[in-house]
Amino acid sequence: MRERHILLGIEFGLFAHHFKLAFRNLRKYKTQNIISIIGLAVGFVCFAFSALWIRYEMSYDNFHANADRIYRVHVALHKWNAEETGTENVVELRTPYALINWLKSNYPEIEDASGIIALGTRFIGTIRGYCGNVETFICEVIVVNQVYVILV
Repeated sequence: MRERHILLGIEFGLFAHHFKLAFRNLRKYKTQNIISIIGLAVGFVCFAFSALWIRYEMSYDNFHANADRIYRVHVALHKWNAEETGTENVVELRTPYALINWLKSNYPEIEDASGIIALGTRFIGTIRGYCGNVETFICEVIVVNQVYVILV
């Protein structure tokens, strides 16, 4: 007579058979299963790191009260002969004051704006940590107007 596996009124005969078959195959093909499990673990770790990185990037500067209303405008310099000379177009991380005035006068939905200009001066410093390790950092000097302090 056939063995019956019943739990809470549900027959688990076929389910138990599949479990037995799975464990037999795990024992029989050890190397292939170990490689598959390691690959699956690496995939899960990569997915977790990617999800954490995306979450961090999407939450950048969200501590501001009106974070959904704060934008940063960059200047893109398009060279007229970029294809001929083999050079690339440049996106600068600055916002000139003349552009700020033009944006405020032509777009009434802009409540306030601040210019950011990098001086091109960089300071290189080192910090000695608690464990004795030395970390090097580069600090770039930027100039802003008083509206920047109010906005941030």
